[in-house]
Amino acid sequence: MALFSKYSKLHWWVMLLIIFMGCSKKPNPKMVTGKNWPVYLGGKDNGHYSPLSQINRGNIDQLKVAWEYHTSDADEEGRTQIQCNPIIVDGIMFGTSPKLKLFAVNAA
Repeated sequence: MALFSKYSKLHWWVMLLIIFMGCSKKPNPKMVTGKNWPVYLGGKDNGHYSPLSQINRGNIDQLKVAWEYHTSDADEEGRTQIQCNPIIVDGIMFGTSPKLKLFAVNAA
């Protein structure tokens, strides 16, 4: 009966979203620029790599937190983590919360 758990419907929607966003007959020019992360693990090669060059060895020590997002479904001890590989399309970041709720935030 695990297939019909309360999260199974959400899993199907997330899976369909990822499939539809990753299926394209032509290479999307937005994927090449590095401004988007539209496929799981960064690209069809699963390289975990972005071609962006704004952050480098010379300025990494100057980085500061620009924004945070709280899903409001952390456990009571505050030990909950979001461990997902979000996708970013046109500045919108899609991910899942610790309790597997799908979220979309303006990451631009």
